[in-house]
Amino acid sequence: FFLSFSSDRCCETMQVLVLFALAAVAGASSRQECEACHAVVHQAGVFFDKKERTEAALKEHLSTVCAPQKLRVYNLSPPKLATACKEFVKTHEAEIQRYLSEGLSEYETCHVRLDACTDIAYDRHGYVDALVLRRRLKSSMDDVHRLLDGKLGPEYSPDITQEESHAAHVAAQETQAFLDTSPLDLQLILNKTEELKSKASKVLAFKSSIEARVQLQSTLDALKSNAQAMADRKGRTGRRMTDREYADREALESKLQSATSFLSSNPKESAETYLALKDKLQKEHADILERTFNNIYERDQAHDDL
Repeated sequence: FFLSFSSDRCCETMQVLVLFALAAVAGASSRQECEACHAVVHQAGVFFDKKERTEAALKEHLSTVCAPQKLRVYNLSPPKLATACKEFVKTHEAEIQRYLSEGLSEYETCHVRLDACTDIAYDRHGYVDALVLRRRLKSSMDDVHRLLDGKLGPEYSPDITQEESHAAHVAAQETQAFLDTSPLDLQLILNKTEELKSKASKVLAFKSSIEARVQLQSTLDALKSNAQAMADRKGRTGRRMTDREYADREALESKLQSATSFLSSNPKESAETYLALKDKLQKEHADILERTFNNIYERDQAHDDL
C-alpha cells in the first residue's frame, strides 16, 4: 500500500497515524487517571470514617488504597484500576495528601484541583458528578422541548393546560440560558434541575410514561415470542403438554392479549401503571417457566427410575 506513495507522502501518512495512536492512548490514560483519582478519594472517605486524618493515617491509606480487593465498585476491572491507581498515587502523592487532609470532595479533588478528569463525565452508582448532572439536565430540557413542539404526533403530546404548557416552555428556555452561561457548579445545577422538574412536572412525568410504555411493549413482545417458541419446541419434540401446561399457556396468552388491548386503549397512563403491569406479567411468566421445568424434570426422573 505504502509503495504507491512518494517518500514524503509516506512520511506524512505515518506521522498522521502516529498522532492518532498517541491521541487514543492519551484518551485512555485520561479515563484511567480519572477512575484512579475517584477511587483514591472515595476510599479515603471509607478509610477515615472512623479515623482521624493525621499524616500517618494518610500515608497508611495511600499505601493500601490500590489493593484490587478494594476496587470492586468502580468502572474498571480491579486489576486494571489497581495499576492505574498505583501510577496515579506515585505521580500525585503530595497533592493527594494535602487535598485529603482538607477533606475535599471527589469532584473538587479530581475535576478541579488535580484536573484528572478533564472533559470526562464520570459516573458510577451512588455518585453525584456536576458534569453528569449537567448532561441529565440538558437531556430533560430537550425532552420538554420535543414534547411541547408537537412534532412527535398527538400520541406523544402531554395532556396539560395552555398555562402549564407555557410555564414548562419558559422553564426550558431558562434552563437553556443557564446551561449557556452558568459555571459548572454542582449546587447550582441541582437547584436548576429541581426548578425544571417543578415547572415542567407534568411534561416530564409524561416523558417517564412514554419510557415505561416502551418497556411494557418490549416485555409483551418478548413474552409472546417466548410462548410461541415453547409451543414450537414441544410440537417438534412430540412431547404432549399436560393439562396444567395447557391451562398455563392459555392463561398467559389471555393476559398478554388483555395487556396488549390495555396498552392500545390507554396510551397515556402513568409510568407506575405501565411498570406495575410489566412486572406482574414477568412474574407470572417466570412462575409458568418454573412449573414447566419442574414437570419436565419430574418426568425425566420417573423415566430414569423405570
